[in-house]
Amino acid sequence: MATLEAVKEKATKPREDEKIRKICFILSKSAMDSAYAAMVMANGARMEGIEVEMFFTFFGLDAITKKKMNHLHQPTVGNPSFPFPSMIGGLPGMESLVTAQMKKEMEKLDMPPVDEFMEMISLSGGKIYACKLA
Repeated sequence: MATLEAVKEKATKPREDEKIRKICFILSKSAMDSAYAAMVMANGARMEGIEVEMFFTFFGLDAITKKKMNHLHQPTVGNPSFPFPSMIGGLPGMESLVTAQMKKEMEKLDMPPVDEFMEMISLSGGKIYACKLA
């Protein structure tokens, strides 16, 4: 009879000859960093031949709403990666400033806008789902 530890190890440790064949990304917020992280990983997976599905929850729908998808913001309050205290991030105009700076840096890296990125993922065979309840 197998021990609990042996069962856990076997369940969580894929065999060396097994490859990931399918992956699902769940976007639960439409912050710029979250949306781009999901899109970069989804696009990379598709380029590796992995089947990709993306699910957008109620709070992630702005990332696929045509009116809003290219106008996502980078929140500064409550963001642990923001290098300043939340009080500074809450000052008027800080979110716009940080968002503009991120967009400028992404342009330097030749990152496509959200609508083009989503189209690339879709055209490469990625499936995109929106929360039906929303």
